[in-house]
Amino acid sequence: MNNFFNGRSTIQDYSGVTKITIPVKKNFFSLFSAIFVLIVYFFASLFLVYGFDLVEGNKINFLFLLAATGIVLVVLPLLFLVLYNLFGTEIILLQSNRLVTKRNLFGADFAYKDYLAQHLKNFRFNDINYAKNPYKSILFPFGIGGGNIKFDYGVKTNTTGFELDEAETNYLINYIQEKLGIESEE
Repeated sequence: MNNFFNGRSTIQDYSGVTKITIPVKKNFFSLFSAIFVLIVYFFASLFLVYGFDLVEGNKINFLFLLAATGIVLVVLPLLFLVLYNLFGTEIILLQSNRLVTKRNLFGADFAYKDYLAQHLKNFRFNDINYAKNPYKSILFPFGIGGGNIKFDYGVKTNTTGFELDEAETNYLINYIQEKLGIESEE
């Protein structure tokens, strides 16, 4: 395989394990929109805290609790999406008989999937153009969604490698197939 590689992802070989790290491609419109909403919710929460009392007389103000719960339920996921878009990575681990995909934010892994190499087949490029269908997933602009590397595992189709360029995707597909000993179906 050619040693020249100038993509966004990094490939590191350890003893018996190859780690491919793909940083999330930042979508600044989504970031600015989400930060604007967070600022609005911050001022709404200040108004809520200083404008209403939690206890009125001997009763708990349920409107205050409802509004505070709503703010928390909106702010926490939105804050996670902003942080993932800024600092998140997608990791592909290759071992002799396994392929592992996971997403990572500040060292915490989530969306962990493990695949046996003997059941992997039909690696191909998946053209994700969420501009054509922006309602397919509201999480696409934040770097969470499908992926450009598409493959079949048993009877299920899986994707990984979100927002990679086509040339980099094809390079990584060939690299993964070579490392796992999977024959190309071209």
